[in-house]
Amino acid sequence: MIEFVTEWQLFGLNSKHEGILNFTCANGKIALVISNIHAFQRRIELRLSTTFERLWSTPLDAIAHCCSFNYDEWTVMELLKPRILHFSFNGKIRQE
Repeated sequence: MIEFVTEWQLFGLNSKHEGILNFTCANGKIALVISNIHAFQRRIELRLSTTFERLWSTPLDAIAHCCSFNYDEWTVMELLKPRILHFSFNGKIRQE
């Protein structure tokens, strides 16, 4: 039997037009790829897994998959534009 422990509401998420396309958990953090279907915009957000506090957010050009990297850094692979982005721990693009 599954019992819910906590339900988090994503503050800043427009429930009518936005949804989570992809997420990855690592090192006490959750990386979310969020899409706004009304405005055709996407972004990646990094949040703490314990409180869901947003640490940083960065816009993306295309649908993407993300994974954790060394030292709280993240890689994002954009699917429609074949490129890989390397994000630092504070959300800045280190390498494209």
